[in-house]
Amino acid sequence: MKLLIRIVVAFLVAVSVFYFVFWTGAALTGDSLPDAITMGVAIVAAGAAAALAVRCVWKQARHPHGVVNLMVMGGLVVGAVGFCGGFFGPMFFSPGSNQGPLLGLLITGPFGVVLGIIGGAIYWFVKAKHSPTLSQDTAAKI
Repeated sequence: MKLLIRIVVAFLVAVSVFYFVFWTGAALTGDSLPDAITMGVAIVAAGAAAALAVRCVWKQARHPHGVVNLMVMGGLVVGAVGFCGGFFGPMFFSPGSNQGPLLGLLITGPFGVVLGIIGGAIYWFVKAKHSPTLSQDTAAKI
């Protein structure tokens, strides 16, 4: 994968994973902890999750192979695009809407992950059908 595309994909994944983990983590803790502790824990957890996701995407985007790798990459990339579109889109197109970012958190992000996983599996099966070495390698591992 070209370097510019890898950078854009890694950035999208970092932003979407950070915001998703931050907001869901802060919402799950509720009022049980003081606000400063809740925000600190949410920021640290979101940063760690985003760094882990970017590391995974950066390494696997160089030469994606294997059904599981392609499914994870597809889920992260399409989920990130869906999340960013659903989270930030309503902020730009309908700034008065108070529940706009929930679209990305609850609908377009998770739906994008599912579509990406299915798309990664389909891509692998199509690629394996047209590549005899990939089919032989897979058959040897099974």
